[in-house]
Amino acid sequence: MKPLDLMLRDHITPVLTAAGYRRRGREYTRRAPHGDVAIVHLQTSAGSVGDQVDFYVNLGAVPASYADWLGELFGAPLARPGHEHGLWRDRLRPPPELADEPGPYGSDRWRLRGAAGVAACGAGLAAALTATALPLLADLLDRDRFLALHRDPGRPLGTGVVTFPEIFLLVDAGPSAALDAELAKLDAADPAEDPTAPRLAAWARARLAAPA
Repeated sequence: MKPLDLMLRDHITPVLTAAGYRRRGREYTRRAPHGDVAIVHLQTSAGSVGDQVDFYVNLGAVPASYADWLGELFGAPLARPGHEHGLWRDRLRPPPELADEPGPYGSDRWRLRGAAGVAACGAGLAAALTATALPLLADLLDRDRFLALHRDPGRPLGTGVVTFPEIFLLVDAGPSAALDAELAKLDAADPAEDPTAPRLAAWARARLAAPA
C-alpha cells in the first residue's frame, strides 16, 4: 500500500469517520440534514518524488443553496459538490516540521517522508484536523454560525471566494431585512462589473417565493 493511503487508513479515516465523514478515495464528506456539505480532500502534488509524497489538504463548505445556484449557473445540477465548489474554501496548513519547506514562513503543502514518516505525518495531520479544521467545518454546516463567522472582523474564514455570500446563507430562512439588504446590493451592482448579479437576484427571489 502506498504511504499516503496507509496514512489515511490508519490515522485519518478513523478521525474523520468519528466526526461523521464518509470516505470516497482521498475525499471525505459530511452532509448536514438540510443538505449542506463539508469536505476534506487530500490532493497530491507534482513535487512528490519516489515514496516521498507532497500533498495539500483542501477544505470546503458547500451550502445546498449555493450548490443549487451553481447548477443553475452552469446549466446542470452538481452531481457531487467538491471542495472547489465551496462557498468557503481554504487549505489546512502543516506545522513546520511536516511542511515541504520547513522554515519561519511555512507552507500550505504537507510532506509525507515515505513509509517511515507515516506515523509522524498521520499523527500531525490528525491533530490539526481535530484542533482546527473539524470544529470550523462543523460551524460552517450551521448557516447561522457560518453567517456570524463571515461577519466577524476577526473571523478565521479569510476573504472567501464569492461576491455575495450572504445571499446563500439567508435565502432559505425566508424573508428578512438582512436578505432585503443583500438583494438591494445585487440590484445596485453594475452588470458590466458583475454580469451574474441580475441573474442571482432573480434566482434568489424565485427560490424565496417557491413553496417549501
